[in-house]
Amino acid sequence: MLMKIILKNYRVNSMQYLSFYICNIVTLAVMFVFWGIVEAFLSMDTNGLFLEISGELLMSGVIVTVVTILMMFYSLKSYVLYRLKDYSMMLVLGMRKKRFFLTLGLEYFLGCICSFVVALLLGNLLLWGITAIIRTYFLQDMPYAGGDVRVWLLTFATGLVLSIVVFLVLATWLENKDAGNLMRLGKTGGKYPKSYGWLIFSLLGIMFLFVGYRLYKALWWYWIYAHGFWIAAIALILLPLGGLILGKLKKKKGFYFRHLLRLNTLYSRYLGSFGIIFTMVVIHFFVLGFAGNLIAGRFPLEQGLEQYPYDCVWMARDTDRDYAEEVTEKYNGKMDAVPMFRVMNTEFTEWIGISESDYERLTGEKIQLEERDVLVSEPSRKTEQRQVLSEKPREIYLFPGKYTKEHESDIMKQTVSGNFRPENTFREVARVSENVFGDYTGTVYTTSSFGFINAEQVVVFSDKFFEEQYVRFCDLEEEPTVIFIFRFPNGEKADGCNDLKMHFEKYGLKDALQASYGNYPQENFYIAEEVLQRMEHNNLFVLVYGAILGIYLFCCSLLLYIVKLMSDFELFRRKYEVLNNLGMRWKEQKRAIRGEILADTRIASIAAVVFSCIYIVCSIQTAEEYGRALWDGFFVLWLLFAVLYCGLNWLVSEGIVRYMEHKIKKGRV
Repeated sequence: MLMKIILKNYRVNSMQYLSFYICNIVTLAVMFVFWGIVEAFLSMDTNGLFLEISGELLMSGVIVTVVTILMMFYSLKSYVLYRLKDYSMMLVLGMRKKRFFLTLGLEYFLGCICSFVVALLLGNLLLWGITAIIRTYFLQDMPYAGGDVRVWLLTFATGLVLSIVVFLVLATWLENKDAGNLMRLGKTGGKYPKSYGWLIFSLLGIMFLFVGYRLYKALWWYWIYAHGFWIAAIALILLPLGGLILGKLKKKKGFYFRHLLRLNTLYSRYLGSFGIIFTMVVIHFFVLGFAGNLIAGRFPLEQGLEQYPYDCVWMARDTDRDYAEEVTEKYNGKMDAVPMFRVMNTEFTEWIGISESDYERLTGEKIQLEERDVLVSEPSRKTEQRQVLSEKPREIYLFPGKYTKEHESDIMKQTVSGNFRPENTFREVARVSENVFGDYTGTVYTTSSFGFINAEQVVVFSDKFFEEQYVRFCDLEEEPTVIFIFRFPNGEKADGCNDLKMHFEKYGLKDALQASYGNYPQENFYIAEEVLQRMEHNNLFVLVYGAILGIYLFCCSLLLYIVKLMSDFELFRRKYEVLNNLGMRWKEQKRAIRGEILADTRIASIAAVVFSCIYIVCSIQTAEEYGRALWDGFFVLWLLFAVLYCGLNWLVSEGIVRYMEHKIKKGRV
């Protein structure tokens, strides 16, 4: 008999329960997909694109996990509360409380386990498809990570731990409640912050915003931590501020009574409504901030050769000069030879060291350096203008010589200890963004970066210091000592560059490709057009990736609100049934329904736009500070993206309103 009652109840309320299960399945499945992609990228062999955006990949996995936890917590909590109200009648009819909780727990965990299994299978299927697409269009040797046990365990453990925590918390809370209390769940009056003393939490939230701002600009792991501080700031600012605003509105009697029905849910169940609003703000914030930043920063997709003064560059020995001149003459090109040597930095990437005299000859910029002074020139693919990033002198630690394991070990020892030898300590007098040779870093200039790629920068030494080091490197046959830079006529460019490339691959000095996490694999030979083609390809990948993440998060916000409305449907139906019996016209009911349903989504959208503006401004400042100039239309494109996203959110919300109006009038789901 009990089983028949349970099954009948499921059949009657199938839409509500289906929405809960779909929420769990979709969020866990997509979490499986994103962590599978992250695992595949981080475990694969060195590749410039994926090493550079490894921070974005990791952050996307964190975002999806946070959203999954927030959504599943609300979904599981709503499911248990909904079932408690259904089961409360059994307590009235005499069911023992122990059996009541055992029956509820068995049903709850059975449903959770089944939905988790379906989520893992669906996620595995989606991951296969996405991996196949990436292998076809972007990376042929990308491994499939769905078989990695860690991805399966992480996803399943997240769902299981959440389900256990939710059930235990609610079971503890309901320990001393009787059947009457259970039947009144969701109907009790809500409390909200009314005292100005609560504003101390908003001030703390503003402090968290500033801390997040500083951490974001510090990059590396701090960049990831910044997002956590911003999420905490959103909660700390909105929770007390929302309560105080509601208190102020309540004192304005005319406004309060005119909009009482629209604001009823906020007043009667403030904390529950805030949980929904907060989750939606976080989702919209990540869409407009993180995903919007990735998308807007990709344009223009097609890069020109204007920022590349040379067709190809070749770091070699003076013994290669004869062949370089032979190819230049054969294809009617122009060649220049600039003395140089490789320089390592504390991030284990290689720079190009030249003298101040050659720097002045190449750029026309006159500088005066003391013996231990240096100027650092960062390449930029998106601007032709020279930009001074900093003229504040500071210490910088450089290690002349190319990358080797022994060199890396020596740098590591000095970096970890913090005791740098005098011969490795220099004074950086200025840092500029310009294209002395061109940008060959391979970076796609993501404006939110876990570890921006700083390889192949030019470091300018004083003539005296350069000459001392250059003589030493001329005696080391494995060290490049000259950089040949070439320009060819358009008709001869491809053949000239290919001849040089084939010679380099056969006889040239090979660079030890750095496969350690976060370092871009460097070479001693680059062709400008090849670099640009790879970057256009990589830009497209990041654009698609950001769009997919944004679409998924938007669907999450939609699914979350559907779960909320499904769990509250009975309250809506009964309330408007009473109002209808009291004589309220249907037109007025529709206006009240619209206002009540849209209140949460509108508040969340407005708050998310404000916080994401802070995110974008911080991102732009960080990009400019590190010399990664953005294209002029970046902010305009982001604004367009924000308007389109908010417009889409409004359209979908209108559709939900129409559906709820129809179902409330019809009296059933």
